[in-house]
Amino acid sequence: MKVTRKRNFTGIAFLIAIGLLYLGRGVFLGQSDALLPATPEEFTLLKEAIENAEKGHPNQARALFDRLFEEEREHALKDDALFNWAQLEEKEGEPRKALVFYEKLTMEYPGSEFAALSENRIRILKQEKH
Repeated sequence: MKVTRKRNFTGIAFLIAIGLLYLGRGVFLGQSDALLPATPEEFTLLKEAIENAEKGHPNQARALFDRLFEEEREHALKDDALFNWAQLEEKEGEPRKALVFYEKLTMEYPGSEFAALSENRIRILKQEKH
């Protein structure tokens, strides 16, 4: 008679789940202030803000961008929103406002894919100012 032994993977699965949770929050990378994934509502707000900006509705776009920043929650779309908001302000002839958003992005989200673009726009806007 062959005796089979059941393996208990519950403990291992739990450890893997905890590890993935921490990894997703950036804890293993030393990022205590890691960004949380965006919610579907945050994705929708950003999409609508960008669409309004593209359609020439800057006030509606600004209101939607502003709603993304009402919460203290640090979600993964804030850098994207800041960059697009800055672009809107440039398009609307408000370079000082754009500069504020670009600078906020580079200071608060230096690892963002938009950081280098923002730094470039900051240099250009500051040169145009003089």
